[in-house]
Amino acid sequence: MKLDPGKYFGDQLAQRSTPGVLLTLCRYRPEQALPNHVHSLPGFFFLIAGDHREANQHGDRAQPETTLIYHEHNDPHETTIGPLGMTGLNIAFQHEWLFENEAPSILDKSGYMLGRPIARTLALKLLTGLLIQPDCQLESTALELIASMWECGRQLEAHPPTWLRAARQTIEEDFSEALSLSSLARAASVHPVYLARTFRMHYGCSVTDYIHQVRLAHAFGKILDGQSIGEAAAECGFYDHAYLTKLARARFGIAPSELNWFRSSKQCTALVS
Repeated sequence: MKLDPGKYFGDQLAQRSTPGVLLTLCRYRPEQALPNHVHSLPGFFFLIAGDHREANQHGDRAQPETTLIYHEHNDPHETTIGPLGMTGLNIAFQHEWLFENEAPSILDKSGYMLGRPIARTLALKLLTGLLIQPDCQLESTALELIASMWECGRQLEAHPPTWLRAARQTIEEDFSEALSLSSLARAASVHPVYLARTFRMHYGCSVTDYIHQVRLAHAFGKILDGQSIGEAAAECGFYDHAYLTKLARARFGIAPSELNWFRSSKQCTALVS
């Protein structure tokens, strides 16, 4: 089955189109097995929250929350949605725009999963950009996301040591706990300064920045799924909803309360181009 541009199996919450990028935020109902399908445009699926398993040319695997999967156009894949359902942002690129920006060279990685900190940050910028960014900024962010995919594929994250990958995995899995540079360093049996320097070298941000990024990504997903800001803040490790709001404004120029806008289907038509 071939899906036309901007068409997806999920319930559309919002959509915005620029000359180069088509953004579609969807919520997918639980316990579904979507048929084998292809997309008319290449792009990413950013899993904000929920259960997603995909079978593609690389095999059958679960997609962790707040990561991206790249799909080349006309490459088939199947999707299974678990009991929690899922919310995700579909980021599609117009062929002419890719050619004009000399980006076709990266379009040979269909099924490639991207979870680097910079990729998550850029995907969240595109999500919040549905509300606040002009078209030129959305397209600039999309090009940065494409570049991060190419860079990740070229360097393979510079082969971080096992202890550093374990520290990052701890952040990914225990983000709601009381994490700090010192506690992570103790668990890894390295000096905090060495952890800080090595983490930034491999992942392009500080440990604290990464903890905040992971917590924000999960909090956004919970808010989009209907939780209150206070509940999302508590479950994602923030001191209170005010601190969550402060960080969201500082990083993405948007308050979490504005994400509630997406939950009203009556207002989604305002974004459709």
